[in-house]
Amino acid sequence: MAMSWWSHFTCLPLYLFRHHLMRRQFHLEGSLPNVIVAMGPEQRIPDREDQSLSLLSHKRPLSDGHNHEGTQWACHKSVLAKHSSYFAAMFDSEFSESRATIVFLPRGMFTLGALDTIMHSMYADELQADTPQLLGDIYFAADYLGMPVLCRNVADRLETLAHHFTCYCETCQDNVPHILDVCRTHGQSQQGDQNMLLLAQAAIKIMTHDPDRTLQTYYTSPSLAEQLSDLPQVQHHLQEKILSRINKSNAIESLYACFVGINTLDAVDRTKDWSAPLHTTLEAVHAMTTQMIATHFRFYCSQYPSLLSCVDGISYTPEFLAYLFTEILSQDMEGDKVITFYTGIVRHLMCRHAVQHCERVRTILQAAKETVVNHIAAHVDTLREEHVFDTLNKDLLETLAQGNYPSRRDGERDGKKKLNRPFHPLIFIPSSSFSSCCILLYLF
Repeated sequence: MAMSWWSHFTCLPLYLFRHHLMRRQFHLEGSLPNVIVAMGPEQRIPDREDQSLSLLSHKRPLSDGHNHEGTQWACHKSVLAKHSSYFAAMFDSEFSESRATIVFLPRGMFTLGALDTIMHSMYADELQADTPQLLGDIYFAADYLGMPVLCRNVADRLETLAHHFTCYCETCQDNVPHILDVCRTHGQSQQGDQNMLLLAQAAIKIMTHDPDRTLQTYYTSPSLAEQLSDLPQVQHHLQEKILSRINKSNAIESLYACFVGINTLDAVDRTKDWSAPLHTTLEAVHAMTTQMIATHFRFYCSQYPSLLSCVDGISYTPEFLAYLFTEILSQDMEGDKVITFYTGIVRHLMCRHAVQHCERVRTILQAAKETVVNHIAAHVDTLREEHVFDTLNKDLLETLAQGNYPSRRDGERDGKKKLNRPFHPLIFIPSSSFSSCCILLYLF
């Protein structure tokens, strides 16, 4: 069975396949190339990763007899004019270029890889590029050459690389920050470009809209760190967008994302050699969420399901639960906030059925309770003067008074351990029943 021309050449290396397409197009045009497009030799090539060039681009002496170093493409004027308004205006005008056999393009506007891909797309009607960097270079060049269809195709390809900006996978974590950089760079020279504007908006949204997802994905990405390291204004803009999305309904989820993100970065960059911009945002979110959880602790203990399901062992891990209490109890426990902590832990959390069957969670809650009680013991005079205890009912006061707290005598008996918690005389009462009476009398 005879093979089609396509079946025959799909097995060839890319550069031979491109060469065949070029020759086939020559046949369709009915003539040999009548113009050479060359990179201007006098300007420096932009600092970009080298792109491999096909046989469409080659070096040879130009017609003026000088051996120019610019890379050249042998083309048809009709093909160039058909796809590019830049070339159409050049060849259809009275300018000298309309009769020229060599056309130089300003090297500063193009990279070799981008221009080679553009020339190939004119003849093969396909776009062979799959990295944001190369696609960005192609977009800039195509925009300069007046090729709106190719610009739209590049924008679609960038959106495809980002999985339509709905994904948090590792591929998107690498591609989306680079796409945002492409949009930012092009936007500096071309204000109001709708393709780039829409892509930039989509990239910013996926990296800021859901803090509980983006902080543990994009904000662990070396690609994002690379883009933000030299652009503090962009880092600040993204950070402010994330902070504006945090509220009482997602504070615990966002703190968990910080917990995961910080642990991930510490595992790969403990010295913060490259991850400092990411840590800056994670720390800002951490400060905001811990303050919010501490302020609305009663709400989280009695109404919001995330903390309750964490205590029940349904969501998150005991390690995060310990982290949460360590962080929120390091906040200022002034005024009635300390009573809110105590009430929430004792009345709403420790009494849950699941806690009685999970020693790890029970230990975490007991430690949190002791931290609060020790703070009360150290500041009982001030709290009493502020009438903070007026909000506690008699049952909770008795629980507070009868708690099994460490005494100074326990610390003295253990020669190897010393209590690091603040000591108050109320804690050291040998009889629990006598302790209850004394604390109740002292508080009132």
